[in-house]
Amino acid sequence: MSTTTLSYPLKFINSFSHTLKSLSPVMCEKINHMWNDERVLGELISGRRGLKVYKILEPIVDFNTYLPSRVKRCMLETMGRILKSQLERRTLYNNLCGLTSNPDEWTYDFLKKHDVASKYNYVKNIRRQTQKFIDEYKRLPASYHELVPELRVGEFITMAPDDGQFIKIKGTSEFEERLYLTGKIKVLTEESSVSPKSWKWEEFQISMPGFIADKQEKVKRPDIRINAEGQVIIDYKTEISNRKQENNNRIVSIYYGLRKLLTITCFEMTDDGLPVQLSRPFFVDIKGVQNKIELLHKDIDRLKSKLSKTTDKKK
Repeated sequence: MSTTTLSYPLKFINSFSHTLKSLSPVMCEKINHMWNDERVLGELISGRRGLKVYKILEPIVDFNTYLPSRVKRCMLETMGRILKSQLERRTLYNNLCGLTSNPDEWTYDFLKKHDVASKYNYVKNIRRQTQKFIDEYKRLPASYHELVPELRVGEFITMAPDDGQFIKIKGTSEFEERLYLTGKIKVLTEESSVSPKSWKWEEFQISMPGFIADKQEKVKRPDIRINAEGQVIIDYKTEISNRKQENNNRIVSIYYGLRKLLTITCFEMTDDGLPVQLSRPFFVDIKGVQNKIELLHKDIDRLKSKLSKTTDKKK
């Protein structure tokens, strides 16, 4: 039977914020060394399909400081996934430039004609970056590396390669008719990681909606991040078996926007009549309106340019 992985964002303990903020600049430094090393990039490209990327980077990257082994693995996996994503974008950029040097032509219909429409979300981002570069330098970037000279690792880490030595999820508990996710995680207690004494285990007990506890067929390793509001979020993941459709109290919210087009989010109504988000949003491109949206963006840019010239004249 096929399965689906569901991700549930839950508020995590604030004390892990310092750990994420400390590890982020370390990962930024290392990932940019690798981004400019074709030997390392070649290793990632030739790596066996399905192999976790931390295993490729483990013998290559030296952090030059003490880090618990599973913390190190998780950092390597996080950086490796970003690098592989950027390598995919680099290949796509080179292919696009081989088709036409005018990024204005990288429309959905153009991509569909050349059988790369499935990468349109990547292309939209690459096209905006390329157009911005051309506006500033009056030429096409010589390479994708010139377009994206530096990479950034946000305050985020995946726990995918951990085996319980970085985070231990014990399970769920109930207190005063509320469910909680319990466990413990290693947190950095000093300014930086210099020795095993810089780290300690910290217990956590976080609120957990009941519908999640009912779907714990197979719990997968989570991701932990700091969101735009500064909250520490754990993306709790479970793998469930796909079942036949049945009547339930779930609703689907569809938001029509310009940048992501359709944003579809699934909610479940609680007994109090309040919607609880079930998973991350799904973004769907609608090809029929894409050209119209692009015309609107061009009109916006044209009006901005006119406004800027008018403002300059007044000055």
